[in-house]
Amino acid sequence: MDPATPDVVPSNPSLRNRLTELSLEINDLYAQIERLEAERRSIVTALDAIVYPILSLPADITTEIFAHYFDDLLDDGGKWGELQIPLFNLERARHVGPFCLSHVCRAWRSIAVEMPSLWNRIRATSLQENAPGPDWRKLLDCWLSRTGSRMLYLDLVGSHYRDVQTRLLFPSIASYSPRWRVLGCYLNTPILFPIDTIRGRIPLLRELDIRRQDDAPGDRITAFSEAPELRKVQLHHLPLDSISLPWAQLTHLTLYGQSIACAIEVLHQTPNLVELSLDLCHRPDEAPPTPVILHHVRKLSLSDGFQLSKFIHYLTLPRLTTFDISYFGESPVQDSDGAALLAFFRLSNCVVESVVCSTSPRYEAMALSILATTDMASKVTIHANWYSSALSNLFARIATKPTFLPNLESLYLPDCQTDIPFVELADMLSARWYNRGNAPRLKTFHLTRTAGAVDHTPDASAVAKIRALMNDGVDIRIETTIKHTSEYPFLLTKNSRR
Repeated sequence: MDPATPDVVPSNPSLRNRLTELSLEINDLYAQIERLEAERRSIVTALDAIVYPILSLPADITTEIFAHYFDDLLDDGGKWGELQIPLFNLERARHVGPFCLSHVCRAWRSIAVEMPSLWNRIRATSLQENAPGPDWRKLLDCWLSRTGSRMLYLDLVGSHYRDVQTRLLFPSIASYSPRWRVLGCYLNTPILFPIDTIRGRIPLLRELDIRRQDDAPGDRITAFSEAPELRKVQLHHLPLDSISLPWAQLTHLTLYGQSIACAIEVLHQTPNLVELSLDLCHRPDEAPPTPVILHHVRKLSLSDGFQLSKFIHYLTLPRLTTFDISYFGESPVQDSDGAALLAFFRLSNCVVESVVCSTSPRYEAMALSILATTDMASKVTIHANWYSSALSNLFARIATKPTFLPNLESLYLPDCQTDIPFVELADMLSARWYNRGNAPRLKTFHLTRTAGAVDHTPDASAVAKIRALMNDGVDIRIETTIKHTSEYPFLLTKNSRR
């Protein structure tokens, strides 16, 4: 309205006419909304009538698909324990795992909830800045309620807030202790939850992993003293006199951060061990222990920084067949370690058939020394990100020294990041395959490349030798940790050809 024009008051007839126009317009809009709603309902009905292929599958087939999916869905920790089962991470539960599947649709939810095998394996980890809160407890309670009558595999050790996590979650898992099969947790001093309430209520527990971060003295842990199925135990920095266990029935034992004397004392109580893993510390003030003979141990593993000469002469293992040693420590390697190891093998009068050696490049000499003492080994695995020159030395020694690993039949080199010395490799394989007479031949060579590693073009004569060996039946494989895309496809399997 023009400001200069005086305000005009609408007449009553004009207002009634405008009201009628608005009512008609609103009615038209309502009619349009009804038409749109009708169209919407017809579309929804049509969509609901569609049977998607995955939903048309019988429930038992979908169940099988879910099972295979979760078998391939491993957490950061991979497969844990001798039972080789994946455990699903509570921290990522809303994004991956059974919770994720159960939120896709009603049909999948019904199937997932009725599959206890999807819920009975749990890893609780937290890498967040804040400690786990009550929502973790609610999530765990919901998870456990769906496990049916299945045995439970519980790993509570992987977290920045291990003590908080265990205190928070233990009350939830304690009531399920009759179904525990595997348990891993931290028990710091003082123990602020009623752990002894499970004593006598763990009839199925087979694997136990107990760890501590502190050295404070505390009450003796007796909760696991009555466990008729317990066979495998790992103790990390837990004083051995602070826990009661059925030592005599154990078949697998791992001790980390224990003193030599305490470890030997316990080993006198474990006559049925089949596998033994040790990472011990030497305390000068300890009295020398009484040597022990373990008649059933077939595998011995020794870990970081372990000084062989300080301990190995206290142990005799007459049935040892597999020796596994890793060394990445900062302390220098002792010259006496190789001699002590050789004396140990001779005293045990054992036949070591398989050797696994894990070292960094700086301990190449130690690895070669260890291999030299295991002259009866037929299978050798070396986990070492060595330089190309170190691999050349290893291959040359095997090729030119008949007394170095004379019974070698299988050589495995995982974790390789350096150039492959193809000339030395071909010479080694040829020397250990042709003209061997009655001596064992090197039948298998596997090398796993680290993703992203780059090689120079191999020497043509070396390639020809390797092809000839593969044609003769030598199992030669060079693979990467991802799908192989290098220019050497003929090295993937022994049946590959060009």
